[in-house]
Amino acid sequence: MTVIILIELAFFMSYVENMDREWCAEPKARELSSALGILELQPVLAVRQLEALAAEGSALAMLYLGDTFANARGVTRDVTLGFSWYQKAAGAGSIEAAHRVAFFYYHRGMFTECLETLTSLSKGCFIPSIYCLGLLYFNGTGVSKDIGESIRYWNLAAANGHLNARRRISIILRSGEFGLTGRLAGFAKLARLFVPYMIYWLKYPSGDRLRGW
Repeated sequence: MTVIILIELAFFMSYVENMDREWCAEPKARELSSALGILELQPVLAVRQLEALAAEGSALAMLYLGDTFANARGVTRDVTLGFSWYQKAAGAGSIEAAHRVAFFYYHRGMFTECLETLTSLSKGCFIPSIYCLGLLYFNGTGVSKDIGESIRYWNLAAANGHLNARRRISIILRSGEFGLTGRLAGFAKLARLFVPYMIYWLKYPSGDRLRGW
């Protein structure tokens, strides 16, 4: 068991957050960081700077403009404008923005569009999107309820490091539906999950490996 836990921790340490990758790929990272640094105190100037960076093609500037308007960060809330910026950021290549577009679709009952967006992101192994696909099938949201399909997606998410997907699978196995063998397997998965889950939760409570939407 100790060896298994050490392997789990090694996998935990090797994981790279998607937003870290997007920041590393951002050519205007310094200017973007400067604009975000003044957003709370000088929102009008910050938005102007973000819009200038977006005009130059910065996908992350578009993403943060979406976040600024959708969540009223120093400006009047404008969900429609925020969504428009998320769409532009997704079109410019931001995986995070595309996931937020799917979230917008979900909360407005546009389940066909949500499913299509999540499915597209799952092909690139973005694990929060894969996990959310499992949720859609588990709850029968916009699709026919299909536990087998939800497990398939959660297994895929788990194989790529999603800890809540592993927890969900453990819960299903421990439910008794798969007999004593399933229960034992579920408890074994839970035991292996505990240490990496707690460490990751303390370090990245909103990280890719725990989040859904």
